[in-house]
Amino acid sequence: MRKSILLVTLAGAMTLGGCNMFGADGDSAEKGVDPTKAMANAPQVEPGQYEASMEIVKLEIPGMPPEIQTKMREQMASVTGVQNRYCVTAEQARRGREDMARQMANAPGNCRFTSFDVRGENVNAAMQCDQLPNGARMTMTMTGTMGAETSDMTVKQNASVPNTPVGNMETEMRIRTRRIGDCPAGGATTTP
Repeated sequence: MRKSILLVTLAGAMTLGGCNMFGADGDSAEKGVDPTKAMANAPQVEPGQYEASMEIVKLEIPGMPPEIQTKMREQMASVTGVQNRYCVTAEQARRGREDMARQMANAPGNCRFTSFDVRGENVNAAMQCDQLPNGARMTMTMTGTMGAETSDMTVKQNASVPNTPVGNMETEMRIRTRRIGDCPAGGATTTP
């Protein structure tokens, strides 16, 4: 069960931070679509204090007994909806969302974007990960909006985890952020 939760958590982290899809020189020609150029088209983020929340909309693991799935849903429910607060400084806002795209190259896993399209505030992307822990493979889509002061993204994942009780897994998460005011003195990150 811990491995299942880890996979969901890993997928959520990849949503926010991405996968290692580029070589050391940043060339993605063989590994997938480079999101950096597409993210340059997204609206610039306004500096300030933000609040982020995640909601698990769907969690299905057909290979696990129903009672374990129920416990997993309960555990996931305890961490979803929790709001984290963070500060976006003027310098971070100036660098824009391109920095977020660059950070996608730092997460673990052999992942690559197969598409990444930004049109105004609308984002549509697809990712494939082939060498995750336990031989897992995953496909993921991300759709939603990223504005200057808000974002609302839906992430759908299909994972195959061979030789484990997990087997196959399907999840859907909704991740939302919104600006709630100016940064506190010193720009510190806070959580309630």
